[in-house]
Parts: sequence; C-alpha cells; structure tokens
Amino acid sequence: MAGKMLFGCNAEFVFVLIMLLLFLAFNIGLNYYDNWVLSPGPYPVGLGFPAPLVYALCHAFACLLCSVAMIYGRNGNKVTYQMFWKHKFKIVLNSLLLTASIVIAWFMVQHASVAVINVFRGCVALPVLIFAFVLEGKRYSIPKIFVILCVVGASLISVPWSTWAFDLYGMCLTVAGTLCIGLKATVGGMLMKDSKKDGMTPLVVLFFDSIFSSIFIATSCLFAGETIRLGQYSPQEPAVVCLGMIVGAFLAFPYNFITYKFIQMTSPVGWAIATSFKLFAIIVIPMVVYDHTSWIGAYIGIALFFLAVIAYGLLEAKYEASWLTEALPQIADVNKKADLDGTTAGEQTPLNKAQDKLNQFTDAADAKKWMPKSWLAM
Repeated sequence: MAGKMLFGCNAEFVFVLIMLLLFLAFNIGLNYYDNWVLSPGPYPVGLGFPAPLVYALCHAFACLLCSVAMIYGRNGNKVTYQMFWKHKFKIVLNSLLLTASIVIAWFMVQHASVAVINVFRGCVALPVLIFAFVLEGKRYSIPKIFVILCVVGASLISVPWSTWAFDLYGMCLTVAGTLCIGLKATVGGMLMKDSKKDGMTPLVVLFFDSIFSSIFIATSCLFAGETIRLGQYSPQEPAVVCLGMIVGAFLAFPYNFITYKFIQMTSPVGWAIATSFKLFAIIVIPMVVYDHTSWIGAYIGIALFFLAVIAYGLLEAKYEASWLTEALPQIADVNKKADLDGTTAGEQTPLNKAQDKLNQFTDAADAKKWMPKSWLAM
C-alpha cells in the first residue's frame, strides 16, 4: 500500500507543481503586461490606453470566444441549460464579484498606494479561510490555520510601513476588493466541487463566468464614462495599440483557465497562498536582492513565507496520503487473496518484481478513480 500511495502522491505533486508554475508565470507576467498597456506613453514606454474597464471587457470577451471554441471543439465538455439553472446563483455571483473587484481596483489606485494594495492582496488567504468556514462548513486543523496566519503575517511585515499611503476611502476600497477576490475564489471552488458528477469543469465555469462578466463589465463601462475617454483617445501607433490589446485579451484565457484549474486541483486556500507569492516576487524579493533594503521585516517576511509554504505543502501531502489509505483499505491484502499463486506470492524473481511494479501502477491508477476531484477534466 505504501508504494501505491507513494506513486499517487508523486504524480499528484508533479501535476500540482506544473499548474502552480503556470499560474505564477501568467499571474506575474500579465501583471507587468497589463501595466504596460495602461501606462502613459509614448510607445514603447507604455501604450497609454485610457480605459481599463474596456480593456477588462476585451479580456472577458476573449475568454468567452476561447471557451466556446474549446467546449465545442473537443469531446468531454458540454454546457446545458440545466447546468446553469442548478448553479445560477453561484454563477451570477461569481461574475458579479469579478466585476466588483475590477471596478473597485479602478477607484482604489487613486486612494491607496501600490504597497497597500499588494500587501492586502497578499493577505487574501485569511478571508478565503473565513469564507470556507462560513459558506462551505470546512474545518481546518490548528496547524494548517497557524500556517495560513503565518502567510498573512509575512505579507503584512514584508513591505516597509513607510510606503503605506492611503486615506480612509482607499483603505475601505482595498479591504472590499480583497474580500471580493477571496469570496470569488471560494464561490469558484464551490462550483467545481462536484465537477465529475455535474460537469462543472474549470472550462465550463469559465464559459459561464465570461458570459456574465462581459455583460456586467460592459454595463460598468457605460456608467464609468469610459466610452467618452475612449472616443478622445488618439494614439500615435494605433496598430501597435490594437495588437497589444488583442494579445493581452487572449492571454487572459489561459490565465483564467489555469486559475480555475488550480483552485479545483488544490483548494481556494491553496490558490490564496499561491497568490500571496506575487507580493514577494514583484516587490519584496527585488527589494532585498537589488535594493538591499534595510527594512528587517522584508527578510523576516521572506523566511516566514517560504517556511509557511513548505509546511502547508507537507500538511497537504500528509492529508492526501491518509485519505488514500482510508479510501482504499486493505487493497494489497485483497490482491494477495485473489491471486495466491501469482506474483505477490512465492519466489522473488526479476520477472515477479517487474510484475509487482506493474500491479502497483495499476492499483495507483484505480485509486485515482476514487478521488472526489476531477483532476484531468477541463
């Protein structure tokens, strides 16, 4: 049984690690790319696009087009009216929270510094933990709660407090935006909770999200006056701006899909901890490595964060191993009783050892059928 559990955990770890690296690459890469698109020009310093909500609308519409192409261009995914009706409130709420977080961010940058915004985004694991407790009824162990609090504490102390600039309105918006992001991750996890049964895979959830997000963001553009600013925009390089908008919009599809997939494979809390890495990757680590900051909290925060991430990974691996042990009890004994004269009994020849390894591989594959998460479903 140990061999089968070891194989299962290793395969699981590799899959999660790949998605984690992709999530971080797209998260950090798009952060810089979108800032470049919205930064004042002239080109190539920035494209100076004046309507961030219109840019977000392009993201949502591109995700919708790609989702439709993926759903109807391959087998294994389908969308029905019954799927929507069963989860209608969560689907609409999921898109409303996305739109709210985008609109809040549009106002937030005018009242709070980048340091404050990123620090609170790094603390998103705390509201996700609370929402998981309140909405899903999840109960976490004391060690896991302590690890999550360590991640939050590391985020709070890692950036010099002298760079925190905000007014009361900005602080309220920052907290509201963080809560929207945390609640959206929780709702997304709830939608994909039984994807193997009801077909709400990450791709299908993204499809529904894109439909309603496009509607809600388009409405926000009208009330925010972005159509007026867009009409007054006359770039020197219109072809470059159009190309930059198209590239950014279609890059949003793999990022959003990977985000949903990562939430499904781990949990909203796991996603929140991965999101916290953005704070350290774009602010804290460069501040230590290149600027050699004298802020002691940055060094303590980095050490505390990575120790907490390692501890969280070990706790998750321990849980998965114990879960597999409970899900498939006595499987090795069953195999031996079913094949008393087979490779599991008698002389240990090279052929028998090879067959034993093959049996372990098959048993580990069978174990995955019992997993409640639809790991390979899109």
